[in-house]
Amino acid sequence: LRISSQILRNASTYFTILFGLNFAEGQNLSSSDPKEVLMLDDNARAMEMICNIIQLRNNAVPLSLALEEVFKVAVATDKFDCTSAVKLASIS
Repeated sequence: LRISSQILRNASTYFTILFGLNFAEGQNLSSSDPKEVLMLDDNARAMEMICNIIQLRNNAVPLSLALEEVFKVAVATDKFDCTSAVKLASIS
């Protein structure tokens, strides 16, 4: 999954800190040489949905989710502090 660090920073205080000067992920950011951030403990499908929402890729966001998927997205949204960025998607 590839997403702009600036989009992540705009949506999440967690990523604002991660891509700041105090972490390796924030050093020498460049679109021609993207950083890889491993998120092995996080649900890949939930992260993909969150990224699609914050990139306004509405066609890639399902119109409905099973309760278990809603829970996984909610957990990731809380963990990465991006609730306000995904809030409107939860209303529709």
